[in-house]
Amino acid sequence: IRTLYDRLRANLHDADARFLLVPLHSTLSSDEQRMTFSKPPPGVRKIVMATNIAETSITIDDVVFVIDSGRVRETQYDPASRMSALVTAWCSKASSRQRRGRAGRVREGYCFHLYSSKTEATLADFTTPEILRTPLDALCLQIKILGLGDIRQFLSMAIEPPPEDAIASALKSLYELDAVDSKDELTALGHHLAELPVDARLGKMMLYGAMFSCLDPILTIAAGVGFRSPFMAPMDKRDEADAAKRKIASQSSDHLTLVRAYAGWLHAKSKGRGFERDYLSKLFLSGQTLKQISEMRQQYTELLDQIGFLRSGAGTLGIVPHPTEQVPQHRSGRGRCNRLEQALAMASVNAGNEALVRAVICAGLYPNVAVLSAVQQSADDRGGRNRYTSNANKATVQTKHDKDVHLHPTSVCYGAPNFDARFLLYHEKVRTTKVYIRDATAVGSYPLLLFGGKIKINHERSSAVCDGWIHFRAAPRVAVLFKHLRAELDALLMEKIASPAMDISHRVDVVRAIVEVLDSESAATLERSALASSPAP
Repeated sequence: IRTLYDRLRANLHDADARFLLVPLHSTLSSDEQRMTFSKPPPGVRKIVMATNIAETSITIDDVVFVIDSGRVRETQYDPASRMSALVTAWCSKASSRQRRGRAGRVREGYCFHLYSSKTEATLADFTTPEILRTPLDALCLQIKILGLGDIRQFLSMAIEPPPEDAIASALKSLYELDAVDSKDELTALGHHLAELPVDARLGKMMLYGAMFSCLDPILTIAAGVGFRSPFMAPMDKRDEADAAKRKIASQSSDHLTLVRAYAGWLHAKSKGRGFERDYLSKLFLSGQTLKQISEMRQQYTELLDQIGFLRSGAGTLGIVPHPTEQVPQHRSGRGRCNRLEQALAMASVNAGNEALVRAVICAGLYPNVAVLSAVQQSADDRGGRNRYTSNANKATVQTKHDKDVHLHPTSVCYGAPNFDARFLLYHEKVRTTKVYIRDATAVGSYPLLLFGGKIKINHERSSAVCDGWIHFRAAPRVAVLFKHLRAELDALLMEKIASPAMDISHRVDVVRAIVEVLDSESAATLERSALASSPAP
């Protein structure tokens, strides 16, 4: 759509008032979508460039001519690499008929198919069902929570059963999340995740956010990533939109940038409709999307309360908020405290601890981790630590299964200057022209050691390995201490997940130690960054 729009603008010229160019796709704002249905002035021809959203979702009454390319951008899923691919493929015969039907809704119309009748004869009758081209993780959870028996046997009865490797990949993913055991039965965590209408990784992130009392920003992340980004990029203002996004960007985190955008919207909204409009306009944000995120946050809060993760209030795992932090007071319109809002406030007393929030993001998204390469240090870089980069021309980014991965250009981490974090946790890996990771957050070593995979210590080499491929340099004594702390944390989390209402405040020492360790790495990172950026004496 974007390429066609740019070429038409270049050929028709901006000054040519005889044509009105209107892009149409699902990520447009409401105002931009309304342009599709507006009547052009006399003597002006409206040209709508649409994705397959125009096949069935909407009807544009004044369309007379339809030009059908016969192509469609379709999401496919490779269970072996656990990667989605956005590919351009031939549409089905059913889609072709739908496109033809868009012409002449109120008068005689014409449809031009840009492919031969011979090609048309080879088209599939219908679009490939989603069960054959999407991950099956959520479906597997639902099969188990509904008591429908063996997952493989149940899915074999589908009209078009998914392949065995897709089912195996989903079960392996759920096993890595601790959602199912070795016999493919739901664990305590799996039971909770099945109750949440969200991707399993985002669900786990929310549960950890509640347990570590930093729930509020995690709710925003889960709703935004699970639904749609509120950041818009109008065709003719892409550079402006990108610059506006980077003004509020949180350092090396798409997730925390989303949190900032949402918090800023709430603040502007509280000051009046005019302030809200200005805020949305300056930052190219979709008010409709932000409202939907707000509604989803409310839904998730209610569900977390129903399964017992908000009933204990603040300090669910005994975390004591920093003395400078105050428990936010959410009040209803009647001036009295709303129980659910207050429970959320108490479960968010550590929301201002960015190191902890990043660690919870890591807990949810692992093993979706990418490793950044170190770049050459300058003579002025004091502190003797490696620096890392996401600059497209310098970076080497790799995952466990892919050695050449790229940050998506829409990420605030893309092209960023050097930073100290070595790892990127991401929500999605997708193949288009390259392999891209989207919705990423940079973290240091400590979150991975505490919330990542299994740790193996090599005493002779003074190193530790996570899940057999992520290597850390660490003195044996330090590595053993981390492994011991990790074991204590895992046992505590298992207790709490099995019985959310259980009072385990007597183990406050474990959680406090976790928070202090994370804070210490964050403080050291800030200090190194300051030293590296200061001029040489």
